Amino acid sequence: DILKAAMVLLPKAVQNKLILTIHDELVFVDLCKEEIRTVVDTMTNFDLLVPLVVNVFEGPNWADQQAVVL
Repeated sequence: DILKAAMVLLPKAVQNKLILTIHDELVFVDLCKEEIRTVVDTMTNFDLLVPLVVNVFEGPNWADQQAVVL
C-alpha cells in the first residue's frame, strides 16, 4: 500500500504531526510549506507505471478547506 509506505518514509518531525488517516487521505496539523512539500515529494517518489497525483488542501475544518499551491 503506497499510503502506508509513504507514511513510514516521512521524517519523524512530519510523522508526529499526522493525526488521522481516512481511506486515501492523510490529515496533518500545523505543517509549514516545506513540510507539505516533503509529504508531496515522498508520496510521488514511487516507481509506478502511471504518475501518482497528490492534492493538498488546508483549512480550519473539512468544510472550509482551500487548495494549497506549491
